[in-house]
Amino acid sequence: MRPYKYALVCEQLRIEDTRQNSAQLFSMMNSQTWFIVKLADGHCQIVSDEQVNIEPDAEAKERWGPFPSQAEAIARRVGLIRAGKCQPM
Repeated sequence: MRPYKYALVCEQLRIEDTRQNSAQLFSMMNSQTWFIVKLADGHCQIVSDEQVNIEPDAEAKERWGPFPSQAEAIARRVGLIRAGKCQPM
């Protein structure tokens, strides 16, 4: 490979790496976390961190989390239902 072509390829790789790091940083800064909140009737509800902070629920008995994604919170709620800690919806 010729030196100028090698330098061009290295520069393109560096730019792509910078873009990926920027996307990861943006994602981390704007990420939302999720909680499982057990209500007085025994049902568990999945709420975002914004909802937990804005609307602290007086009838919430227990809370699990934070979870990095809504999908993980759903999976954990299934586990809580199977363990008998939450009632299915």
